Amino acid sequence: MYKFILPLLLLILFNGCQDEQQLNQELLSAAEHGDLPRLDEILKQGGNANARDLCAFTPLMRASMNGDVEM
Repeated sequence: MYKFILPLLLLILFNGCQDEQQLNQELLSAAEHGDLPRLDEILKQGGNANARDLCAFTPLMRASMNGDVEM
Protein backbone atom coordinates (compact mmCIF):
# COMPACT_ATOMS: atom_id res chain seq x y z
CA MET A 1 0.00 0.00 0.00
CA TYR A 2 2.64 2.53 1.06
CA LYS A 3 4.86 1.85 -1.95
CA PHE A 4 2.11 3.27 -4.17
CA ILE A 5 1.66 6.51 -2.23
CA LEU A 6 5.04 8.12 -2.99
CA PRO A 7 4.92 7.59 -6.77
CA LEU A 8 1.34 8.85 -6.82
CA LEU A 9 2.27 12.00 -4.88
CA LEU A 10 5.25 12.63 -7.16
CA LEU A 11 3.05 12.24 -10.22
CA ILE A 12 0.50 14.72 -8.86
CA LEU A 13 3.18 17.25 -7.91
CA PHE A 14 5.01 16.93 -11.23
CA ASN A 15 1.80 17.32 -13.21
CA GLY A 16 0.88 20.46 -11.25
CA CYS A 17 4.30 21.99 -11.85
CA GLN A 18 4.09 21.27 -15.54
CA ASP A 19 0.65 22.95 -15.78
CA GLU A 20 1.94 26.06 -13.99
CA GLN A 21 5.02 26.14 -16.20
CA GLN A 22 2.86 25.89 -19.34
CA LEU A 23 0.59 28.69 -18.10
CA ASN A 24 3.55 30.95 -17.40
CA GLN A 25 5.03 30.20 -20.83
CA GLU A 26 1.72 31.22 -22.42
CA LEU A 27 1.74 34.38 -20.30
CA LEU A 28 5.22 35.31 -21.49
CA SER A 29 4.21 34.68 -25.10
CA ALA A 30 1.00 36.74 -24.81
CA ALA A 31 2.97 39.64 -23.33
CA GLU A 32 5.58 39.44 -26.07
CA HIS A 33 2.91 39.52 -28.80
CA GLY A 34 0.82 42.26 -27.16
CA ASP A 35 -2.22 40.00 -26.71
CA LEU A 36 -3.80 41.85 -23.77
CA PRO A 37 -7.10 39.88 -23.66
CA ARG A 38 -5.19 36.58 -23.56
CA LEU A 39 -2.80 37.98 -20.96
CA ASP A 40 -5.72 38.95 -18.70
CA GLU A 41 -7.26 35.51 -19.15
CA ILE A 42 -4.02 33.74 -18.19
CA LEU A 43 -3.57 35.93 -15.12
CA LYS A 44 -7.12 35.07 -14.00
CA GLN A 45 -6.24 31.38 -14.40
CA GLY A 46 -3.33 31.80 -12.02
CA GLY A 47 -0.44 32.76 -14.29
CA ASN A 48 2.47 34.34 -12.45
CA ALA A 49 2.99 37.98 -13.49
CA ASN A 50 6.56 37.69 -12.18
CA ALA A 51 7.40 34.55 -14.16
CA ARG A 52 10.76 34.64 -15.91
CA ASP A 53 11.93 33.07 -19.15
CA LEU A 54 15.37 31.53 -19.76
CA CYS A 55 16.87 35.02 -20.15
CA ALA A 56 15.27 36.10 -16.83
CA PHE A 57 12.80 38.43 -18.60
CA THR A 58 9.35 38.96 -17.07
CA PRO A 59 6.17 39.41 -19.13
CA LEU A 60 6.37 43.17 -18.59
CA MET A 61 9.96 43.24 -19.82
CA ARG A 62 9.03 41.26 -22.93
CA ALA A 63 6.13 43.61 -23.67
CA SER A 64 8.24 46.73 -23.23
CA MET A 65 11.00 45.36 -25.49
CA ASN A 66 8.39 45.20 -28.25
CA GLY A 67 7.21 48.76 -27.61
CA ASP A 68 3.93 47.81 -25.91
CA VAL A 69 3.10 50.50 -23.35
CA GLU A 70 -0.45 49.30 -22.55
CA MET A 71 0.75 46.36 -20.49
